[in-house]
Amino acid sequence: MKKPRRLFGTNGIRGVVNKELTPEFAIKIAEAIGTFFEQGRILLGYDSRISNIMLANAITSGLISTGCDIYDAGMAPTPCIQYAVKNHQMDGGVMITASHNPPEYNGIKVMAKDGVEISRQQEVKIENMFFENKVNHVDWCRVGQRHVLPGVLDEYKKTIKQHVDVITIKKKHYHGLV
Repeated sequence: MKKPRRLFGTNGIRGVVNKELTPEFAIKIAEAIGTFFEQGRILLGYDSRISNIMLANAITSGLISTGCDIYDAGMAPTPCIQYAVKNHQMDGGVMITASHNPPEYNGIKVMAKDGVEISRQQEVKIENMFFENKVNHVDWCRVGQRHVLPGVLDEYKKTIKQHVDVITIKKKHYHGLV
């Protein structure tokens, strides 16, 4: 019996950088992701791992080759990128992060337009495009563009602060830890 092909795990795609997660792999999976999003507007973010710029550039290239416009939010936590995808009405998002994994790892999370990770059924569609090399490279004059989207972290912090009831917290008389 043939083992099913699978790239996505519990939290996106994970692997050791320059072993499983190479720039070539990142371009190819980004082409499948871009084909899935059909020339959409994609927000890209990443955490502080040293391999992120390498992977961000490869993913950007793959997405742009399929006609997607990339909005680079830069370094930010995953919940911030998820919020920004929805807040800026993007068609989807890609977060480069390996969360709690050791530093030699990195990963790729794909989000739907609501900022939530895509479903397993959507992951299967992307995996099939990847394995069957059924990606849509657009004509040279229709390739996507890369834009910088500054300030998403500030927007996220401002929104969080709007939901904090400072008066109630002050009434509790909490004391700081020394």
